[in-house]
Amino acid sequence: MPTKRTTATRAPREERIEPFDRIDMCDPAGTCRLLGVNDRTLVALVNAGALAAYDLGGAIRFRRADVRALARTGDYALVRQAGAAA
Repeated sequence: MPTKRTTATRAPREERIEPFDRIDMCDPAGTCRLLGVNDRTLVALVNAGALAAYDLGGAIRFRRADVRALARTGDYALVRQAGAAA
């Protein structure tokens, strides 16, 4: 006797937002552009704890709010100089 197939309906996109969909993320190149630094300085910022980096399935990302806050405060000037000297 054949079984009756049922089709599942998906919730609208607004109702099934994943947590990371709500967080605006930047890739390393975009982060360098926003801060006006090169990739070596970006690595120095992460290593110094001035900026948090997230590994999302092998892709490194930065929260845009964190990047903007760092750019506003300018606290990365010393790390930038250290990165340039390295």
